[in-house]
Amino acid sequence: MVLRDATRADLPGRAPLAAVLDTGNLPNDESQLARLIDTSARSFSGRIRDPHEREYLFVLEDLKSGKLVGTSMIIAQHGTREAPHAFFEVS
Repeated sequence: MVLRDATRADLPGRAPLAAVLDTGNLPNDESQLARLIDTSARSFSGRIRDPHEREYLFVLEDLKSGKLVGTSMIIAQHGTREAPHAFFEVS
């Protein structure tokens, strides 16, 4: 397994996983996911100047099968010290 940044090349392989998960970081909607991947690529490259606006999208790839088996996202800042926001889901 390898955890790596998501790329546009992942769009075709994400359909089976997105159909099951349909989460904020892996929506079952190709255009939404493409926007997330573009934002992530611009975040990794530093093209989004404000670090608080950056979002990083990762995929977990099974190297033997080449299939995507998981996903995660880091949002650089969500909430503030005055109004913190935390969300955890275990499923």
